[in-house]
Amino acid sequence: MPRVVTTNEKEKYPENPILPKTSELKVIEIQKLENDFSCEGVYLKDTDLQGSKATDVSFYSSLIKNIDLSNSLLKGFKLNDIVAEKLNLANANLEESNLDRTSITNSRLTGLHMSGARLRDITFKNCKVDLSLFRFSKLKNVYFESCILTDTDFVGAELENVIFFDSDMTNTDFSQAKMKKVNICGSKIEGIKIALEQLRSLTVDYSQTIYIVRLMGVTNKGY
Repeated sequence: MPRVVTTNEKEKYPENPILPKTSELKVIEIQKLENDFSCEGVYLKDTDLQGSKATDVSFYSSLIKNIDLSNSLLKGFKLNDIVAEKLNLANANLEESNLDRTSITNSRLTGLHMSGARLRDITFKNCKVDLSLFRFSKLKNVYFESCILTDTDFVGAELENVIFFDSDMTNTDFSQAKMKKVNICGSKIEGIKIALEQLRSLTVDYSQTIYIVRLMGVTNKGY
């Protein structure tokens, strides 16, 4: 059985990104991403890089705003200590990417391909993450708040201390995923695919127990 929250229990949230003050960041312009591109301590904004193709692109301790990377192929993409706002990664392929201590808000990640990626201490807030692939990725200390995750694929992924709060998880697929301390309280979970043995690693709220009971194959005329 999953664990049902009865009080305002404390959760472990992701560590915040560590970066210089905005006034200390170097404002840069990028025309094209090349293989092994790397930068640190920068402020990048209002840039159209859609359709980029490069490997091992890295950003460290930087602020990124209103950047379009949709339909890009960026294998081995790295973000470390990043604050990103209004980022467009729709239909981008970031397989085998590595994200650490990064906050992504008000962004579009529809159809994002992050298979085999590693995410640690990541916050997604007010993001569209629907139809995305996190197959066989490793997520630790990851927080989704007010996100759309409909039809998102976590098949074979490893999730540890992952929170889905106030999000739409309709038809999200956790088949064959390894789960430890996963909290879905406050989220819409109709149609999620999850095995019975995974439920013991799940924390739910009372309103979700009806659906969880149905997943277990239990019927009750009172439901």
